[in-house]
Amino acid sequence: MKHLIGMAAIAAVTASFAGAAVADGFQLQPGKYEITGKMKMPMMPQGMPVNNTQCVTQEQTDMKAEDIAEQMAPGADCTIQNLDMSDKKMDFAFTCKGGEMGTVSGQYDISFGANSYSMDGKFTASDADMTMEMQADAKRIGDC
Repeated sequence: MKHLIGMAAIAAVTASFAGAAVADGFQLQPGKYEITGKMKMPMMPQGMPVNNTQCVTQEQTDMKAEDIAEQMAPGADCTIQNLDMSDKKMDFAFTCKGGEMGTVSGQYDISFGANSYSMDGKFTASDADMTMEMQADAKRIGDC
């Protein structure tokens, strides 16, 4: 159960992602975003719905892609690999060591629109011998 709680914490970080400046100056518009998605893991093969709202500030949209990647990696001893930015897209891998679940490694693939983003993530925890997948879509629903 402890491992399930830890993986759910990773999903919470994923679902609460706030926008970023991306390559070529592309930027998500600040405002209130509705986030919907699904988290899948072996104990829940049908998936668990993720529903959230998030206020994305101007400060968050001004963040560099490297800072976003570091913020999204779930742990204090994390490294980011293969950060790739292109027009309206950001992909990267990460490895985090020393957490309660051992080494957690994963990959994020994020696509941006001016008022939306879509994110796919896959994570593996060594000590929990578990893989989790996360998919989320967000759309701007108004001002904060």
